[in-house]
Amino acid sequence: MTFRTLFAAIWMAGLLVAAGAAEDWEAMHREMLDEVGDLASEYFGEDAVEGIGLPVPLLFATRSSSPSMIVVGFTGGLQPRDSRASGVALLRNSLETHLGGQNEVLPLTFNNFRWRRAASQVLESVRAARRESGFLPGLAQPLIVAYGHSWGAGAIRKFARELKEEGVEISLAIYIDSVSWRNPRVPDNVRYAVNFYQRAGILKGLPFRGKSKLIAEDPEATRILGNYRIKPQTEIGRWSWNILKPLLYKQHHRIAHDPRMEWYLLEIVNRNLALLDRTLADLELAD
Repeated sequence: MTFRTLFAAIWMAGLLVAAGAAEDWEAMHREMLDEVGDLASEYFGEDAVEGIGLPVPLLFATRSSSPSMIVVGFTGGLQPRDSRASGVALLRNSLETHLGGQNEVLPLTFNNFRWRRAASQVLESVRAARRESGFLPGLAQPLIVAYGHSWGAGAIRKFARELKEEGVEISLAIYIDSVSWRNPRVPDNVRYAVNFYQRAGILKGLPFRGKSKLIAEDPEATRILGNYRIKPQTEIGRWSWNILKPLLYKQHHRIAHDPRMEWYLLEIVNRNLALLDRTLADLELAD
């Protein structure tokens, strides 16, 4: 066998493997849509279920050497990634507690100005896993969930475009009271996106309130799961700013501290872990 013939055989085998991985990836996202498509309505819709509480942690049998899921949060304003006043940081802490040390999920948090650093860290994890064949069989990348509050929601677009340079997708983007000059544009390497915003208080959320609509840059590639106007259901005492800012930013700040947002994110993680587990079981049966 000549070198050219050997190279062609390896190349064709690579195409077949890639085609199989792509098929598994597509099938998993079709199932993911069924799992998470109506979840926001259950928590925040007009017919939201009463009495929703903290989801029960799932036990997931680790069968890959790299994270099967990466959850990336972006804080708003000048809040550092570990700010005690940030709802996003508290969401990350709740997720870590919920996971109880399981390494199937990698939770990360960044300030909204650090979107390049976030992309670099995620891409390094993906590259390392690809070199070591550390992903679950049939998958070429982990499921990635990105969420952000205020300016942090705006960082999702830049973060997604950095990932796109290396063909990495975001499975779900969660926008929490996204502050921007225009309705947020969702890049075409984001599969699903959902938007939460508030118009609470005497001034209907002013002067800081999120946009009421997401715009998919490519409606064929991205499905907007909904735009949900919610009334924050929490009182918080975590303020790191001066006395004027709680008066100006109160409702905008409260939405990221709403316990339903915490429970919603944990339920998303639960359902995606269960989906990954089922996908792996199906692959093992196919073998």
